[in-house]
Amino acid sequence: MLNRAGAVAFFFALCYFLVVASTPAVSQVDRGTIVGTVTDPTGARVSGAQVTITSLSTDQSINVTTDEDGNYTATLLKIDAYSERGGGSVGFATPCRL
Repeated sequence: MLNRAGAVAFFFALCYFLVVASTPAVSQVDRGTIVGTVTDPTGARVSGAQVTITSLSTDQSINVTTDEDGNYTATLLKIDAYSERGGGSVGFATPCRL
């Protein structure tokens, strides 16, 4: 049986271990997010534009659409190098600038 001082020391040692052991698990993230804005040649933001984001190592692509302010977000992407390509939008025949 532990005396009071031993029980307190055990409690603090346990708390310390739990904090230290959980820190690496929180900091190791294998997903990321890409955000951007699509503009036309005059610099105006383009809503409804299609953006294709492609992994350079796997060649897998996802498509996202810009919001009313021309912004797009691609979430939960595996950490990798990606290329981004803007497609047209209604009224735009050529790709827009990302």
